[in-house]
Amino acid sequence: MTAEADLLDGYDELGGNEAQKRDCKGITTAVLVVVIIMALIFVALVLFTPLFATTHLPSKRLNISDLRTLRYPFAEFQFISNDDDSVIMQSWEGVEQVENGVSHLVFGRENGTELTNFIDISPFSRGPSPSSSSSSSSLPLNARWAEISPSFDLKYFALMDHASNPGMNPQNETFHLKIVNNADRITHNIGLRGDESVIQAFKWNWRSNDFVFVEDNKIYYKRKPEEDGVVKVSNGSQNTVDGLFDWIYEEEIFAKKDALWWSPKGDRLAFASYDNHLTKNITLKSYHRLQAYPIDTNLHYPKTFAKVLPTYTLSIWDKNTEQARQMDVQLKDSLVYHYLLTVKWLEINGTDTLVSVWANRLQNEVALTICDYESAICHLEFEYKYAPKRWVSHDDFNTMVSSGDSLYFLLPHDIRDNAYQHIAALRLSHGEHRTPKFLQLGEYDVTSIDGIDTQSKTIYYHAAAPRPQQRSLFSYSLSEKATRKPQCLTCAITNCTWAQAQVNEEATKAIVSCKGPVAPHTVLLNLTRARNEKMKEKPKETYTELLDDRSYQARVEEAGLPVVITEKIKISDEYDALIKLSIPRDVYQKDKNRQIPLLVHVYGGPNDQNTKESTSIGIEEIVASGQQMAILRIDGRGSGGRGWKYRSAVYGQLGTVEVEDQLQVIKVVLRVYRHMLDANRVAVFGWSYGGFMALSMVNEAAENFFKCAVSVAPVTNFAYYDATYTERYMGETPLESYSDVTKKLDNFKTTRLLLMHGLLDDNVHFQNSAILIEELQNRGIDFDLMVYPNQAHSLPSRTAHVVGKMAHFLKHCFAGEK
Repeated sequence: MTAEADLLDGYDELGGNEAQKRDCKGITTAVLVVVIIMALIFVALVLFTPLFATTHLPSKRLNISDLRTLRYPFAEFQFISNDDDSVIMQSWEGVEQVENGVSHLVFGRENGTELTNFIDISPFSRGPSPSSSSSSSSLPLNARWAEISPSFDLKYFALMDHASNPGMNPQNETFHLKIVNNADRITHNIGLRGDESVIQAFKWNWRSNDFVFVEDNKIYYKRKPEEDGVVKVSNGSQNTVDGLFDWIYEEEIFAKKDALWWSPKGDRLAFASYDNHLTKNITLKSYHRLQAYPIDTNLHYPKTFAKVLPTYTLSIWDKNTEQARQMDVQLKDSLVYHYLLTVKWLEINGTDTLVSVWANRLQNEVALTICDYESAICHLEFEYKYAPKRWVSHDDFNTMVSSGDSLYFLLPHDIRDNAYQHIAALRLSHGEHRTPKFLQLGEYDVTSIDGIDTQSKTIYYHAAAPRPQQRSLFSYSLSEKATRKPQCLTCAITNCTWAQAQVNEEATKAIVSCKGPVAPHTVLLNLTRARNEKMKEKPKETYTELLDDRSYQARVEEAGLPVVITEKIKISDEYDALIKLSIPRDVYQKDKNRQIPLLVHVYGGPNDQNTKESTSIGIEEIVASGQQMAILRIDGRGSGGRGWKYRSAVYGQLGTVEVEDQLQVIKVVLRVYRHMLDANRVAVFGWSYGGFMALSMVNEAAENFFKCAVSVAPVTNFAYYDATYTERYMGETPLESYSDVTKKLDNFKTTRLLLMHGLLDDNVHFQNSAILIEELQNRGIDFDLMVYPNQAHSLPSRTAHVVGKMAHFLKHCFAGEK
């Protein structure tokens, strides 16, 4: 209904008395004319003055503090035991125990009052893909705190306070370790040098209050925090490092620093060791006030086609005999390089057994071994070679489970014109060749195996289903007598399109963290009930809210988050793109016909999903809300969740087809939503691989297609990136065929560029931006540059500055100002 009709209807209601109309006919006519004229003027202002809407509509704008207040404040939930529904969780206050929906503090952070260091809670992680981390309204945005690790029975709490690291080398990150007895509050310094010790890694036993720690590249064992003395587990040295991963393994494979694995019964410890003294270094510089010279940090970092990669060995230590044995891993070709891909303790035929999985350098062949402590041999059990343009991922085997003498892990399963990651069952044959059999699941990717109930013969797994942008927990019966049909166990949970679940040891319960589509929350799910066919009519009886955090729910509801539109757009006869278009709420609800700028947020890395149905607030949401912009996210070829047909499309050609799809879809979206989006004010923003994509998209687009571009920590040529990541996706493609964003750049004469990079970036080295800067200067192209000294890949303590710089840049770029 138009504004004119609204005003006229209002007058009719006010002048509803007929006698009054007759008596005041002349006045009424005059007033009516005035009202109509005013209404027409009002309509003209709305239609032809876009800035008018900005001033007259009430608007809740997101700001930098919302990065903190809107993040889910709880993390790291875990079961205390299988016997009850008690759960412990990490929060900003400390370690809390949750029972019957009520939490109480078990161990507060103030218990270690001298531990005042901080850990990063930046909205971007160090990994190749940006991700959000938890936070709370009570702490500053870049707050850090001492990490807390409880023992299995909550009797002790280990406090890990980060130690000084002058060169800021990520491989030199250490901490001071103290263990507090929660009953008597007695504190014990852990380490060979007491309170002066710097510890590299620490791990409680699963079953008792003993633990191991790494100091000076060696592993030590301690039976109790109170006892004097330690047991030396390994003999590491300057070049041989025990119990730790190097940079490339931590970043690209295991996503953790410690290389320590306790057996399920807690009587043996597996650990990995590496020798990296032959690998080449990258030198990073940090700058410090009142120090005349910068500090040089040398980081082992093998780049694409490097001749030497770090070599790993695997050992098992028995705490009863206090003997360690290095395993003889019997691979068919021991002369070629192998990655250690997975180390996993499993119960096989009632015995704790170590399984290790190794991959070739291109990561398209795997070898699974079964390790025996007594003989110190890991014998080859299974080999698999992937079809062309496919590769292995760490989680394919890291989440494997066992039942009896069978192992269950993930492999590609060809179905019609596609292939999906499905669960494969392998019965151990002790050397005889056997082919794994696939469980009969749906046409979707399984992302992880979460547990197995050996009593009911039920396996639990996560999948990108019912829609590719979702994550759900499923069950599948392994019993031949049961109906062979997967069940979605989290689909009935309210507001749970992106579920992350932690299944207890007996696979009878699960802690489910629902990350979207609106306010995140956590429930306790009864798996036995949930898979019961009779409970389908009463789904709410299968789960209970773990915590009723109404204040957090209210903050999310009141934040005025953007309205999200999801669609599927055809890009060819074979492929569809998925989009997620976010429109500022006040624009969508009250001013749909006002054209606003469009910010394309791109990542585009292999197997990534940018359109997932989860709630997240990143810096792009803050900038877009403040500037009243729409945000567009696109998943095309190369993205995950839709099988190998999509994933394989980028193999050997990073920076090609995924760029084409982004550009094609943007054009379609601008046409379909032309009433809301201004095609003359389009910007692209990306970080890391997304920075590479943002630069590539400007290069490949028509001149002036993008008004401006923001590229943060970009790869400019994967020849400069690490070998493990690059070779996984590029295979044997020669370096001269790699996409190099510095070869074109002419479009940046008309597209304004803001380039941002941390000078201490250990992931995507500043070398990438330095080469780009030089080429832009050689071509006489003007651009904006913001460098961040002493900042790593995520710019951890510069979030507010990044937001401010980006907002200022886009505002002036869209206004046509320098």
